[in-house]
Amino acid sequence: MANISDVEDTLVNLVSSIFYPNGTSNHSVVPSVDNIFVYAGWLIPSSFQNNMQNNNDAHVTIFPINIGRNTTRFRQEWIENVVSPATLTATLIGNSVTIGGTVSIPQAVMIVVNNIGYAHQVLNTDTLDSIASALGLLIPNSTVLNNVITINGAFSIIPRITQYGIASKEVKRQEVNFNFITWAASRDTRTAVSDVIEVGLGQLSRFLITTDNYWAPIVYSGVKDHEELQKSIPIYRRDLMFRIEYPTIIENQFPTITDTIENIEINYELT
Repeated sequence: MANISDVEDTLVNLVSSIFYPNGTSNHSVVPSVDNIFVYAGWLIPSSFQNNMQNNNDAHVTIFPINIGRNTTRFRQEWIENVVSPATLTATLIGNSVTIGGTVSIPQAVMIVVNNIGYAHQVLNTDTLDSIASALGLLIPNSTVLNNVITINGAFSIIPRITQYGIASKEVKRQEVNFNFITWAASRDTRTAVSDVIEVGLGQLSRFLITTDNYWAPIVYSGVKDHEELQKSIPIYRRDLMFRIEYPTIIENQFPTITDTIENIEINYELT
């Protein structure tokens, strides 16, 4: 589930990739600056002053402003993300089902006989033979030899494997203002660095939150320069503000459907 810290981390990686498209081992896209440090939270004063005194560096900090609004508007529906492939097989030849493949969990094996489903939830301790034996105890008129189940007198036999997958659901959505602050030792450096952020993020309509692979729309909302810090130390600051909308997601594990017919026992009573 993505939270505001996950959004921060994604934005840090995104902005870093804008400055260093060829990796941080290469020079940034701002040739006049030695290093550009991008991180979440507030400026680290000691680190900044050391960088400014000894190098021609700049810092970019990213953090949310305490202004936001609820933008929830979608129906809460489960969406399938990924389904684990089955490692077991159940092969029907004639009236015999052979259990094969590799035992792993979570999985289940079902054999639908005459429209009635008989299932076994696979255990860590199971083998192919024990799975077949467990199903044989459930299915009427069946015999088991090793990993082969033979079913007598049935007009319909359908073997199936139940896999498990992860589904997600959006429970709410919010829009939060984020500050992208450039800290530099000169006005020219501040301009060069902040221009890259403004153009790079300005070209985006949305970005992918890496934690849960959901898209987050992003919209430019303003800019502000701060000159008052120069009274004590030479720091030039520029705030670029973007509104970012992101969802809050929950995830759960679900089995695939192997039988759509509910087992019903009909009792006839004479009155």
